Amino acid sequence: MKSLHSEADNEGDDSMTGELPEALKTFRQEFDIRVFIDRNKGEWHMPMEWHIQLELFICIKGRGKYYIGDKVYAFEKGDIFVINDSELHKSAIYENEYFDAFIVMFSAEKMFKNQIPSSDLDLLDIFYRRPGTFSHLYRPGPEKQKEYQGMCDLMLKEYEERREGYKDALRALLTWMLLELHREYFRNEQQNVCYTVGEKLKHKKIISEVLNYIEQHYREDMNLGELAEMLYVNQSYLSREFKKDTGYSMIKFITNKRIREARSLLCDTDMLITDIATSVGYNNITHFNAMFKKEIGISPKEFRKQMNTAK
Repeated sequence: MKSLHSEADNEGDDSMTGELPEALKTFRQEFDIRVFIDRNKGEWHMPMEWHIQLELFICIKGRGKYYIGDKVYAFEKGDIFVINDSELHKSAIYENEYFDAFIVMFSAEKMFKNQIPSSDLDLLDIFYRRPGTFSHLYRPGPEKQKEYQGMCDLMLKEYEERREGYKDALRALLTWMLLELHREYFRNEQQNVCYTVGEKLKHKKIISEVLNYIEQHYREDMNLGELAEMLYVNQSYLSREFKKDTGYSMIKFITNKRIREARSLLCDTDMLITDIATSVGYNNITHFNAMFKKEIGISPKEFRKQMNTAK
């Protein structure tokens, strides 16, 4: 039986065909803000993704389902999702009904450093506060939906026209939106949880168990055969169903998990790169450097230098 970790070097890229949703293009990019409409049509299967920006996702047409970590939500026109910079996620078509979404991705550091007026509110709480009843989804009422739609239209206009002062305009509009979400979101957080979907849309129970296991053991060498045996399923079945459900092979998923954790440690700590490599499951620094560069596009040392320069 082969170790998942030992196979990672030989794993080919999970390339996709067809037109990719705009959100995937942010995987390796750094920017202060992007505003766009994401139109999801056809049978393209989006893999789970992550990015270093915070994200607001507002459905403006149709309906679908949204996977964030091990949660799955059903959404419809007007629904809003808040996604932070360390959450694996993907959106998907539901029952062949297409959807359009207004997307804002932004760097809090670049957009709001020394810009948000001091107050008792932390406008970024909606991205990081995770009480027991937490739901990523907020469903505003009809009047609030109209307000958000108006703000979306203004933000898109400013972003596309890029007139003098457009960054200041975007910052002001985004601040308004975050303030409104903060007011409404935590006032209604007990109700938000009811919008998670039923069992038929959730990850298969076996896949949820695998995701939970990976979350706890991603630093260790994992053996696919032993994992399948532990879950009382066929190894080929487990491998096939995992990729069908997440969009990634299990090897690729674990590699991405390790590199995401390494990225966070490079940004937020002064740990030596060799220690970071070990802490996320790589005992060979050369192997770690190669995998990090393959996923992020630059070496860990270069990445840390860029992040320190941006601070």
